[in-house]
Amino acid sequence: MIFPTLLHGNASFESFGNLGMSFLLFMVGMELNPRIIKELGKSSILSAILQVFLSSILGWGTAMLLGFDPMTAAYI
Repeated sequence: MIFPTLLHGNASFESFGNLGMSFLLFMVGMELNPRIIKELGKSSILSAILQVFLSSILGWGTAMLLGFDPMTAAYI
């Protein structure tokens, strides 16, 4: 196929990709409402802390079931 070799390493296509991503992020940023972020902030932080805690406990328990000692399981 000629197209993958034609597009590979072409700086103009990379520039268009970067421009597109910048435009997409700009449009998402325009839609954010600071009031909504403030309302969702507390529940987002709480759910993030809960998710990290539960994932850590499940990972530690899985490593223990696989026969690792407690300190190694904590690092895993």
